[in-house]
Amino acid sequence: MRGARLVEALDRFVLGGRAGRDRSPTTRLVTAVAGPLALGYLSYRVFSILSNAGGLVRLRPGRDSTGEAAGSAAGATAPGLRVSLLVPARDEEDTLVTTLPALLAQGADDVVVLDDHSTDATARVARDAGARVISGANLPEGWVGKPWACHQLAAAVLGEDAVDGDAAGAAGAAGAAAGATPREHLLIFTDADVTWHPGALAALVAEMQRRGTDLLTVFPKQRVGSFGERLVVPLVDAAFIGHAPVPVIRSRRRGAVAANGQVMAFRRQAYERAGGHAAVRGELVEDIRLARAARDAGARFDAVLGARRSGCGCTRPTAPPSRGWPRACRACTWSRGW
Repeated sequence: MRGARLVEALDRFVLGGRAGRDRSPTTRLVTAVAGPLALGYLSYRVFSILSNAGGLVRLRPGRDSTGEAAGSAAGATAPGLRVSLLVPARDEEDTLVTTLPALLAQGADDVVVLDDHSTDATARVARDAGARVISGANLPEGWVGKPWACHQLAAAVLGEDAVDGDAAGAAGAAGAAAGATPREHLLIFTDADVTWHPGALAALVAEMQRRGTDLLTVFPKQRVGSFGERLVVPLVDAAFIGHAPVPVIRSRRRGAVAANGQVMAFRRQAYERAGGHAAVRGELVEDIRLARAARDAGARFDAVLGARRSGCGCTRPTAPPSRGWPRACRACTWSRGW
């Protein structure tokens, strides 16, 4: 009875309050179908958000999701594991002054910043802080800016893997005979304005190792200031995180991915099997498309939440609307794909 009243209320809202007797048979049929569908869709979204609020892991300082110690910052660079933090940056001089020291303190093997034709002192700030800086090449035809920047970052560190492998040829043969395994490589792409709290990288790596994840994406805790940001940002987060329940996101179901390009960590093999950023060269929402390509190529995928303000992990200030929100709205529109 209550359901019927709710459908009737929706019906009246859509039809501007016209009574049922004034409707044509076609209109009555459409509203009879649309009402339950709308109610079911809203119920599904609410269920997804509530499920993910309790089901998604939140990174904590020096801990994995079980509460076990994840080691020190240097523990992320344990023998047999190479960790590269890769930062595409354009006109991020003021941002990197704040975020880069914390990133360098994480204990990664590499912290590489790509200066994408900045008009400010982005390159100098990054170099002075101690990061390795590479200059971005001109944008080729058919590419979008961020995929091209990330492609160059990956090529820089993956090319070094090949050089290291050649240099260690004889030693590698001896190691293989002794049962040694090749050094694994984690590629972690992170935006310049994401703040990495102490122990965040160790917690992320521990979580990937514990779950055997090939691709881990992090939804940082967003820092908001104005009333407009407090109103809009939770809606954007809900659209990203609430589009599917955690079990569906972690399943092998084609397209069921909730990815976030602010922080994406790949095992090298999974990144290469997905085709790298070259596979999404023309995509404005490259994070979801690349995660989907990795999933379809057999990668084990998971998503986690960044820390609260009092904890650890990743936090991120909201970007100005002209930079971040149109892209976020576009991603919310395209994120389902199934």
